[in-house]
Amino acid sequence: MALLNIRTNKNKCGKCGKEIKQNNDVNNSNTNFCLKSNSEFCSSCFVKVIEKRIRKHWRELNVDSVQKKNSVQKESKIDLENKNKCAIIVFDDLSEYFLKQIITSPFFEIKKINLININTAKMTTKKTEKNTVFLVLPLTLDDVVSSLLGYYFTGKKNLKHRVNHTLNNKANNKVITNVNTNIITMLEVLSNEEIRRFCELKKIRFAFKTDSINQFITELDTKYPGTKHSLHSTLHQLRKHKLY
Repeated sequence: MALLNIRTNKNKCGKCGKEIKQNNDVNNSNTNFCLKSNSEFCSSCFVKVIEKRIRKHWRELNVDSVQKKNSVQKESKIDLENKNKCAIIVFDDLSEYFLKQIITSPFFEIKKINLININTAKMTTKKTEKNTVFLVLPLTLDDVVSSLLGYYFTGKKNLKHRVNHTLNNKANNKVITNVNTNIITMLEVLSNEEIRRFCELKKIRFAFKTDSINQFITELDTKYPGTKHSLHSTLHQLRKHKLY
C-alpha cells in the first residue's frame, strides 16, 4: 500500500506519485509529511490520508455500536422523534469538521461548546432512561504522549482525567442527570505538525497546547523519527490492560 512506502523521493507524492511543487499556495510551505507513514504527499492526497486515518480511528472507538444499543427498539423500528439520541459534544472547529464528514446517522447530534465552560455547562435530559453523551476532547498525538510521560514523571493527571473528575463532581451535585458520559480523543492519531498543515489547507482554526514535556518529545522525535508513534503504541497497550 502507498501509505506504507518509505519516503524515497522528496519531490514525489507517496500516494499518487505526482511531483510535489516546491512553492505551495499555503504559506509557501510544502510540508505535507505524515509521520506515521514516513511519506510526503501532495496537498490533495495529504488531506485524503488524514481524513482516512480519522475515519479508521473513529471506527476503532466503536461509537456506533454504543449508540445502537441505546437507539434500536425491541420492535426494530426507528423513531426519529425518540429523544434517546446520542449527543456528541465537541470543543474545537477541527473535531466538528471531521464529525460532520463522518456522522450520517440521524441518531447523533453534534453540539459545540467552549471547553472553558465545561465547569458550568449543564447536560441534562428529562428522559427516564440514561441518554449517551460523548465528549470529544481536542487532544492530539503530542498531547496524549506528553500526558503519558507527565503522568509517570510528575504524577500530574492529564486533561482527560481532569474532565472526568469534573463530570463526576457535577454528577454528585445533581447537575448532570440521566446522562451516560463517554470521553473520547478522536484527534490523538494526528501529530501537531499534521494537524497544523491540515488546518492550513482547509482553513480551520485549532489551538495547540504546549508545555515543557511536549517540546521535549518534539525534539526527541526530530532526532529519532517515530518516537511519538512508538509512545502512542505503548499508551494503547497500557489502556488495553487498564494500566493507564
